[in-house]
Amino acid sequence: MASETVAEPELVTSLQGRLDRIDLQLIRLIRERLELAQQVQQARVACGRSGFAHDHELATARRFSQLGPHGSELAVILLRHSR
Repeated sequence: MASETVAEPELVTSLQGRLDRIDLQLIRLIRERLELAQQVQQARVACGRSGFAHDHELATARRFSQLGPHGSELAVILLRHSR
């Protein structure tokens, strides 16, 4: 039993470290997404179109719904942050 209590903090620390690394990857990817979204908006405006693509944003929200009930909310936050 004592070995389990010693291993548990190490396991928690290891798992938290993995979460931290994933968070850093997510931040890098979100920054990349924001830059690309800005480029898309500029290109759309340069072509005489609106910078806002409602159909594409709805499709994005649908894709994020794969993450569960709050997936679309996460998409909305990212999309709002991209404008």
